[in-house]
Amino acid sequence: MRLWIFLLFWANLLSAQVPPSAYYAKELPIHLTDSQSLQLFSPPQFLQGPLDSLLQRPQFAIWQTGDSLSYRSYLVQEAPSQLITVSLFVQPKLLWDDNKGIYSKGPRAWPIFPYKGANFYQKKEVPAQLALIDSSGLLWEGPVGLSIFGGSSRAYEQKSLAIYARSSYGAKWIRYPIFPDLPYKKYKRLVLRNSGSGFKGSHLRDAFIGQLGRELGLGVQAYRPARVYINGQYWGILNIREKLTARYLEQHYGVDKDSLDLMEYSVNVNAGSSAHYLRLRKYMQQHNLADSQHYAQVGRWMDIQNFMDYQIMQIYVDNQDAGGNIKFWRPKTANGRWQWLLYDTDYGFGFYSKGGYDFNSLKFHTEANGPRWPNPPWSTFLLRQLLKNQDFRQAFLERFCDRINGHFQAERLCNRLDSMGQVLRPELWRHQLRWQLHHSLWTNRMQEMAEFAHKRPAYMAQFLAEFFPEFGPQQSLVLQTQGDGFVRVNDLYNTEGLAQGLYFQGLGLRLKAQPYLDQRFSHWIINGQRYEGQSLALPPQARDSLYITAVFELAPKRDLIINEFSCRDTLAGDWIEFFNASAQALQLEKYALEDEKGHRYQFAAGQLPAGAYLVLCRDSLGFKKRFPDFSGQLWSGLNFGLGAKSDQLLLYAQNELVDSLSYKLGKSKDSLFLSLALRHPYLQRSNFALNWKKERNAGSPGQENPIYSKKRKERSLSKNWKAANFAPYLWGLALFLALLLAAYGLGQYRGRE
Repeated sequence: MRLWIFLLFWANLLSAQVPPSAYYAKELPIHLTDSQSLQLFSPPQFLQGPLDSLLQRPQFAIWQTGDSLSYRSYLVQEAPSQLITVSLFVQPKLLWDDNKGIYSKGPRAWPIFPYKGANFYQKKEVPAQLALIDSSGLLWEGPVGLSIFGGSSRAYEQKSLAIYARSSYGAKWIRYPIFPDLPYKKYKRLVLRNSGSGFKGSHLRDAFIGQLGRELGLGVQAYRPARVYINGQYWGILNIREKLTARYLEQHYGVDKDSLDLMEYSVNVNAGSSAHYLRLRKYMQQHNLADSQHYAQVGRWMDIQNFMDYQIMQIYVDNQDAGGNIKFWRPKTANGRWQWLLYDTDYGFGFYSKGGYDFNSLKFHTEANGPRWPNPPWSTFLLRQLLKNQDFRQAFLERFCDRINGHFQAERLCNRLDSMGQVLRPELWRHQLRWQLHHSLWTNRMQEMAEFAHKRPAYMAQFLAEFFPEFGPQQSLVLQTQGDGFVRVNDLYNTEGLAQGLYFQGLGLRLKAQPYLDQRFSHWIINGQRYEGQSLALPPQARDSLYITAVFELAPKRDLIINEFSCRDTLAGDWIEFFNASAQALQLEKYALEDEKGHRYQFAAGQLPAGAYLVLCRDSLGFKKRFPDFSGQLWSGLNFGLGAKSDQLLLYAQNELVDSLSYKLGKSKDSLFLSLALRHPYLQRSNFALNWKKERNAGSPGQENPIYSKKRKERSLSKNWKAANFAPYLWGLALFLALLLAAYGLGQYRGRE
């Protein structure tokens, strides 16, 4: 009897459980006890227990058990998307009420687009519930604030939304690493963006341009497209973006959010003060920047290289809405300089005018008397003043050419555009059906962007030639490599194989040849003449074409190699093991080690015997605590640390690269290992994932790597097994099988008789 009562009690507990937010391939059974009720929203429906029911479509559900409420997103009979799924719940009246709903036009809206005066232009925030879901299940859910976001794009049927995590709602952070390529695990502010002016077009234009800006080192918003539901109703694709706030700057640049100035538009203050910026503008207005002293002073107040890249980006992509979308910031320190953030570039890459590739946006962005919109005089003031300085003009033109030849190569841009489009394609048809958008709008916009990528360089070269006549005629620049290596151009971009670009006869070139592993640089061939030296500074060349070839050749066999290293051992500290793979002793003073940040360690005088190991560490005391029995060569004094997540090590012998490795390590699943060992001392180190093994133990410094020892023993056992004389046993087995086969054949024959 007691057992029966216990089982009944347990069954009631099970029936009272609330199913988690997730995708459900089949109908979802719902069991309500007499103390439970369920509110559904798509369409509205209220269920009261006791009750057994089935959900057969996507629903946002509020469970009530006693006095407690549980919010759930049930995506029933929905195929999971390749995109992350965002499910939002907002009390319907807060969104759709004719008088106060933040998503509705309301009674004061203009009758025509963009419906100025509508409710959705209010800066009103309402409480909401947010769930992040993928095919594996629930990623995060919790209470947030929600508001309508954007400018005139608020007038579209699908609107951009701003998401706020606040303690007052019950969740201080959205604790999920939403952007896989960023190291951050939590966010305070997010935007679900309808792609702004690109809502009816590519749905990725701003994100595409932003990713190009990120490669130039500009501050941009991260991007991740999402499938969205509101109150259980499919809401199409919205792009998850970061919000450019003081918190963003704190997260990305490591500055205190309360100790910075953040401004937008002309002199609007988002955080801090405008005093420093107004001082900068006043100085630039009152002083002639053609004077090198005044130009240098401006360079102490603003990051001129950052400003160059920002302007180059806006000009090249032909963003004709840039004048109204300007954000810039500085840390409040003695040497804090202004930097610019790239955002809201939907008018770029051929959107504003048909084609767009032939529009002279250099003239547009330097117009002294432009209209109030889109290029008022205050928006072009800084660039116009800086262009009075000849050093700036030369650096700006040189940098512009390098960006066109390197980062803006048409094939490269089209590959990026195509890969981003492929991510959207599986979801796009449903999004277009939801908002009654014709697919041709998307394909036409994507084709326009590809056309822009191909045709823009030639027109841009013409505009640059007209604006900078003092640097002479255009010059065709042809760079190629023979052998395995690449060329670093003006310390800004790398090229290998055959590449053609534009340049000007009045500009010099700085070149550095970088061989790959097992190669070494031999010489240059420039317009038929041979030049020596791995680094080369070419003066301006009065030629229509400049043909440059970097020649690489096979290097002698490596002798000293990186064999094992540790970058996560808090006791031993960082250490690197080297192995002499040659047949003779090595003089170590000819070697030097560099990391990806350019830190350099020069080996002291010493000798390493053939087949011997040397360990270089930062902390010899910590190393000896970890390895008390170590008796090999140990050198301390490594003057830089190894990146715990990623780094690059370059080993040089008299400035010739003899070994290298680049690693990028994961997070959670890789958190237990302490060292990394080369699987075989004579393997190419270029394929890190294939040729290096993560060891959970502390490592084996000063001796053969365990993974190599294990494989050698396995090969030895295999060889011994093959050498054993198993012939008598094999002959016996063969005879037995022959007799068995004969007996089977005889039985078959008698059966037929």
